[in-house]
Amino acid sequence: MKRVLFISHYPGIGGANLSMLYLIKSLKLYGIEPLVFLPAHGSIEQPLREYGIPYEIHRYASLRTTNRGYIRNIIESLVRLLINIVQALILGIKLRNEIDIIHANSSLVFFGVFLKFVMRKPLVWHLREFGHEDYDLIFSLGTYLSGWCYSKADTVIAISEAMKLHFKSYVYSGKNIVTLYNGVDESQIKCRLNQPSNPMDNKMKLCIVGGISEAKNQIDLINAVQLLPNYDFTLDIIGEGISQYVAKLKATVKNKGLDKKINFVGHKTKIGELLADYDIGIITSKNEAFGRVTIEYMLAGVPVIASDAGANKELIDNGNTGVFYELGDVQGLADKIEELISDKEYRQKLSLNAYNVAVNNYTAQNNAQKVLEVYNKVWDNEPNR
Repeated sequence: MKRVLFISHYPGIGGANLSMLYLIKSLKLYGIEPLVFLPAHGSIEQPLREYGIPYEIHRYASLRTTNRGYIRNIIESLVRLLINIVQALILGIKLRNEIDIIHANSSLVFFGVFLKFVMRKPLVWHLREFGHEDYDLIFSLGTYLSGWCYSKADTVIAISEAMKLHFKSYVYSGKNIVTLYNGVDESQIKCRLNQPSNPMDNKMKLCIVGGISEAKNQIDLINAVQLLPNYDFTLDIIGEGISQYVAKLKATVKNKGLDKKINFVGHKTKIGELLADYDIGIITSKNEAFGRVTIEYMLAGVPVIASDAGANKELIDNGNTGVFYELGDVQGLADKIEELISDKEYRQKLSLNAYNVAVNNYTAQNNAQKVLEVYNKVWDNEPNR
């Protein structure tokens, strides 16, 4: 039985940690014994306990941070570097004989590199976010040293070709980067294709799911809704974000007179059970690293409209499993919404095709099998085995 140490870069429930949960749940079926490191207490602890996944809280620090000025960046980097070195020495010696593989669950967490040197165990490093484009983060060690750190991983996993090309273009051009698309736990998602339709319910329900931020670009959708005054539908914005930005969007909705058509419903913990209630799911992100929500839509049988940015173009076959609009083209987005609202047969075609593609390619079990192949490969290449 292989024992794998998963290192998360934050303690909350978000895309990276949800993907880690789905992965670990499926890997346990293949005999993987997990241990998760968290840098602090947070909301991810409850599902870890619920799924029987052991975890520990330890202080370690990301070496990607916001730009606070040259001098402050240097000081902060040195402090974070020292924290990682000290913790790696303490924990690495303690766990050296208890862990077989280290799995860093984010491009933001460098702690796995330090543990690799102390523990002398293989490192698999998951690139799940761009960094600067989605979180406005810089490499506090600089791109050269950061690239050197990535090169020390036995295998680097990118969650999309867009992610792979992004990192290879300016930070690390190594040959050990493979693309493995994330998996979604389909057992948590209710599919609307299996639900009887209600002929009395003629009002269309649209949704956009995800963190509310400039990167997720909900403002495009709000502006597009304004261009469709003659259609009877509602839009639910599902998620949360920085309170000031959410308040700004709410004020925009009110000022445009859309507050009876657009609802901010906040964060929902079991979104997979709710998606079947919607007729169209929308993604407006400026640079999607993978598109977990897109796959959730597809597994729920909800037709997808997505921006032609980031990994969206890898997941969706335009006109067959979903439709694109050109990022920033609000009128184009409105036209796509109008097209899907007006054509029930087209929506059904997109839904069925998308579901079949998702269930055959983007499930958690499918992802776990491919990650297990990576583990076995690095394990086979381990010189001391």
